[in-house]
Amino acid sequence: MATTRRKPLSRERILAAALELVDEQGIDALSMRKLGQSLGYEAMSLYNHVANKDDLLDGILDLVLAEMEPPDPAGGLPAIRASALSAHEALRRHAWAANMLMSPGRIRPARIQYMEALRTRAPGSTRTSRSRRSPTSTSTGCSISMRARTTT
Repeated sequence: MATTRRKPLSRERILAAALELVDEQGIDALSMRKLGQSLGYEAMSLYNHVANKDDLLDGILDLVLAEMEPPDPAGGLPAIRASALSAHEALRRHAWAANMLMSPGRIRPARIQYMEALRTRAPGSTRTSRSRRSPTSTSTGCSISMRARTTT
């Protein structure tokens, strides 16, 4: 009797499958059981690579954030615009992510790095002026918020 070898699990493979499942079926459809079935494994096998569902959600948010290009430091306003368009396109591909990104409990380090990159590239901003909100970070936050409203 021939046995078929399954492709080994890894955190990256699990996150990619979870992202695909959520994009196709929505965030509410994500369960460890359904994800395990899509990968050909039992749900319990996933816990060797992700701590829990929150870790899984954080991981797929990080994948979405990785699709958002930070602005080129020397690019000025055109680079900021290109970065905002990149964020918009990522959120169009992953419509469920906009609400999660704006959730206070889901502030990811990658989101902070992206917003900080925008803030420091805004005209008139300096790396040391943390107390002043840049128009760029405010407008990007509004863009994410507006994207969230149009997808619900």
